[in-house]
Amino acid sequence: MGELQVGQVNNNGVELVVAQVGEGDPALLFLHPNAADHTFFGPQVAEFGGRHRVVAIDQRGHGGSGKPAGPYTPAVLAEDALSVIDQLGLDRPVVLGSSMGGAVALELAAGHPDAVRGLVLFNRSIAANPAMRDRITSLGAALRGDQADAALESLVGAQVGELDAPGLRVDYLRMAQSVPPWVLASLMEGFADWDGEASLRRVTVPTLFTFSHMTGNYAELDRLVELSSQVVIGHTVGAGHFDHLTVPEQINPMLRRFLDVYVD
Repeated sequence: MGELQVGQVNNNGVELVVAQVGEGDPALLFLHPNAADHTFFGPQVAEFGGRHRVVAIDQRGHGGSGKPAGPYTPAVLAEDALSVIDQLGLDRPVVLGSSMGGAVALELAAGHPDAVRGLVLFNRSIAANPAMRDRITSLGAALRGDQADAALESLVGAQVGELDAPGLRVDYLRMAQSVPPWVLASLMEGFADWDGEASLRRVTVPTLFTFSHMTGNYAELDRLVELSSQVVIGHTVGAGHFDHLTVPEQINPMLRRFLDVYVD
């Protein structure tokens, strides 16, 4: 496998960084979580870049991509991903998203069912959670105030815990510090009222959800299957929120089996 080749595409005036490597069908398009960038899937790029065309992007507001005033909603970020698919000539890729990126992937497949061949959502809950919404709203407000640095630390601390990979907190904080606080606040505001259940109902392609832990209970997993017969569920052991980085030895075989069995 060669090195990632980094370039750009333009979606209605917003420059988006795209990094790609490899050849092979289906192509895999990776969408990072809030406050990260395209480098966030190193173990998966290394594993699959030798057999697939692998593309990872800096979503708007992140990394080297443009940082417009807004809006920052799942629908807007999904249109960015669609523009990348079109401009790179990807033939119905499998779209993989972590956390926030999972919401973007789901919104993309819901709005443009012919654009994707499958979905993988790493630790992306879609259940309504008023308590979590309140926390996110408060954190977004803090990011717009004079306590933005402390709010950023809280954001990183909420995402990276004791079960995550050593050094991940430092790496994630570095990436988060490159994102303007107002962008992070805009993302939290833009995603606060997203209806993930409505989006999942509209998905028509195989969709793998992987979870390292549940914020609610296992009834939420049953709900995913009720909403879509396309859903497949995987569970990792001994990992935190970013399990694709902490236990790739569990995640990568799940991905390979999902591609082999469920994705045409």
